Amino acid sequence: MKILIAGAGNVGSFLIKMFTEYDHDVTLIDNDLEKLQEVASHYDIQTIHGTMTSIQVLEQADVDEVDMFIAVSNYQ
Repeated sequence: MKILIAGAGNVGSFLIKMFTEYDHDVTLIDNDLEKLQEVASHYDIQTIHGTMTSIQVLEQADVDEVDMFIAVSNYQ
């Protein structure tokens, strides 16, 4: 399953751990580059630096091809 997660905080990191244990194809979007690098150092995922409200970022993440999109960001 192709899963797109927006938000590299505690909830996003937990979901990544859970989904990668079941070999799902996970892409993570976050505007904090350090968080992205930290999560990517532990899991085999694709990361995209940017905001989930950007059309260009969503297109880069192939949002139209994912099976599940989960937004768990504290973006306000």
